[in-house]
Amino acid sequence: MIEFFRELTIFQWLLFGVGVFLAFPVVKDFLTKNNETPDSPPLNHPIKNVDKANALTSIVYKWEVLYNACSDMDLLDAQQKLEEVFPMFARLRNHQPEPKKQNWSENEQ
Repeated sequence: MIEFFRELTIFQWLLFGVGVFLAFPVVKDFLTKNNETPDSPPLNHPIKNVDKANALTSIVYKWEVLYNACSDMDLLDAQQKLEEVFPMFARLRNHQPEPKKQNWSENEQ
């Protein structure tokens, strides 16, 4: 094994050094993540602020996708639970606007 390292050229040592330099942060993060408890958030990653309007539309979209997937798989119990958890989304989904009635008077015709 020692003979292997003795026979390396300067270029090979440089490539080896660059590889160690590039791999060090990944290995360091891997080793430090194992020491964290699962309940605590990572210390070096701050919580991102999400635009409230974007977050709400994202939730509604995800609910709709999940609801439709349950419908496609005939999971009626899951659909009912989704409607129980998010009754407002279910009301909005089931609410169909009534067409406006037009009152035509005989004079306008």
